[in-house]
Amino acid sequence: MPNNLIKIRKYQGIYYLESKKKRYQGRPDRCFYVIYKNRKKIAREKVGWLSEGYNAQLADQIRANRVSNLRHGKELPNRKKRNQHLPNHGKGTMRGSIPAKNTYMMTGTGTRTI
Repeated sequence: MPNNLIKIRKYQGIYYLESKKKRYQGRPDRCFYVIYKNRKKIAREKVGWLSEGYNAQLADQIRANRVSNLRHGKELPNRKKRNQHLPNHGKGTMRGSIPAKNTYMMTGTGTRTI
């Protein structure tokens, strides 16, 4: 998460980051973020880019929806899990492509340990 976010004073909990590479309508493109507390932890969520049609007002509506759902006990949209394992196809470890420790592989010169 970038640390150099710029706060929009008009909206509470709305920040943006100007891109160094992307440009939109002759200016650096802006990526909007919402920040709110979720179970005593600060949650930061990327909303979208100005070039994709998102703006500060829309980001404020999304944040208001998230905060309202938290207050009324509704669940927030699930985030993607970062550490998803590849399916196990019966080869090696859970990752499926890396052989387990101390396994043997057949090579052209014979059987060797890894």
